[in-house]
Amino acid sequence: MIDFVFLFNSMSEGFCLIEMLYDEQGRANDYRYLEVNPAFTNQSGLQNVVGKRIREFAPNLEEFWFENFAKVASTGQSVEIENQAKDLNRWFNVKVFKVNAHDSKQVGLLFTDITARKHMEEKVNLQIKRLLETERLSKVGSWQWDLITNEFTFSDQWKKIHGVTKGKLSMDELIPIAHIDDANAINAAFQDCLDGVKEKYDINHRIIRQDNGDIRYIRAVAEVAGPEHSGTPTMMVGFVQDITDQVNAKKSIEKSLKEKETLLKEIHHRVKNNLQVVSSMLSLQKSQETDQHTVEILRESERRIKVMSQLHETLHKSNDLSSISISEYLNAVASASIGLFEGQQPELTCTCDVEKIRLTISQAMALGQIPSELLSNCAKHAFVDRQAGNVKVALHYNKDKEIELSIVDDGVGFPNDFNIDETSTLGLRLTLGLVQQLHGKLSIDSSQGASIKIIFQEKPL
Repeated sequence: MIDFVFLFNSMSEGFCLIEMLYDEQGRANDYRYLEVNPAFTNQSGLQNVVGKRIREFAPNLEEFWFENFAKVASTGQSVEIENQAKDLNRWFNVKVFKVNAHDSKQVGLLFTDITARKHMEEKVNLQIKRLLETERLSKVGSWQWDLITNEFTFSDQWKKIHGVTKGKLSMDELIPIAHIDDANAINAAFQDCLDGVKEKYDINHRIIRQDNGDIRYIRAVAEVAGPEHSGTPTMMVGFVQDITDQVNAKKSIEKSLKEKETLLKEIHHRVKNNLQVVSSMLSLQKSQETDQHTVEILRESERRIKVMSQLHETLHKSNDLSSISISEYLNAVASASIGLFEGQQPELTCTCDVEKIRLTISQAMALGQIPSELLSNCAKHAFVDRQAGNVKVALHYNKDKEIELSIVDDGVGFPNDFNIDETSTLGLRLTLGLVQQLHGKLSIDSSQGASIKIIFQEKPL
């Protein structure tokens, strides 16, 4: 035989038998507790309620509860209610049923405190609301692909991005949305992700909006998911972002940069040509002069003009107008400088050992002038009473990651009492000024010929 008393006392749900109370107009406005089970206190938070009215514990209890309880008492039809009792600071799920005689005002309540669940639902709903708002503001839409049912579901923002009105799509219905020229890349990226070749599906591609046929650019990112005990994925989840504005802006910037690059190349070309005209005029004037001092001045001016011209020539040929390959530039400068002394004594042989380094244009201009000045100085002073001489130009990073330029010859070297800071020679004075522009340090060694070393820090490009 079933022990109903045992069942009543061991129930986890709260139970109470109540009697509805009415005002003079016959409206239910209170009720009295007649009997409760042991779980009642835990579920309701109320103690010692038998014989007492609910208004004693919750004076402002919502009319909603009285109306529904009275309706069950009068009709005999059971109901299930889920609502909040603010005075008790709890949410309840309540099953309401009539008990005893037909004309009785007694009602049975079987209820559960669902406050924790409701709070969790509120948190989840708030997170969903924030997620949807984030999607809207960032123009990001989320999606899920059920690999078992082949069903594709997505958020409202995904629908907005793709111009779709349906709430669900099959993978077959997605095919017309992807741009046909990007279909192979999309399929390959999906397969790589599904096969585990790549950790993520991450691709930029075009779509054709279904509402107006516009072509838009999107970024799509996804990962596969599935039961941990099984290596077989069952779901792919991801997001898409409309990047059309970024793509168009990038194209516009690239076009503008290309136009500016073309313009700068043309400017460098024209400057180079103008400098070459000046150089040619100086050469022509030099050939007509008989005074050796004047010839020397014109030659030096021609050389300096050629160094500047060579910089613009190098930039005109370069794909990067913000910096310059110093190896190519210094080799050209050395060749041009030595070329001015062809057919004269001594005959100079110049070798270059230059590391592949890129410098800013300002550093390259200063650095290019220095070997030219020093090579000219060698031609005039290093090989007195000799028919030939050797010079080496080297440029490398040293152990401290500084750039080190050295010009070494096998000539007579500098006088023992030589002080470069007190020199009156124009070429050496220019060299000192150029070293200062580089924020570098200059040192001289005359133990074997002449060796000039310049060390400076590389500027970030």
